[in-house]
Amino acid sequence: MTLSRDDIRRVLLGHYTRPAGDPLAGRRIVVGAYLVPHPDGLLLLGQAFEFASDWARAAFAWSLASDGVEAPLHGDPAWVGRLRALDPCRVLLAHDLASVEAAGQAG
Repeated sequence: MTLSRDDIRRVLLGHYTRPAGDPLAGRRIVVGAYLVPHPDGLLLLGQAFEFASDWARAAFAWSLASDGVEAPLHGDPAWVGRLRALDPCRVLLAHDLASVEAAGQAG
């Protein structure tokens, strides 16, 4: 499979401001990800979450909320549902060697 630059889509997810005490305190950080076509589906690459465990917690909280259950976890960003709707086959995080695969994708 050969990809061109036009095949890769950037998804802007929002922004946050670095907290006091951080070396970059007060700076606005844009959060985004990239969608890359793959034979198994879409790969979601990016900086939406730093670690696979962060993605898993937010996705679980979103899943509970979408089923009408009060989530025991906080910090479910509003854009998690948008990413879930894209149905990525694998999510690769910005600062983690782990990845999250959709059910049935593990080889």
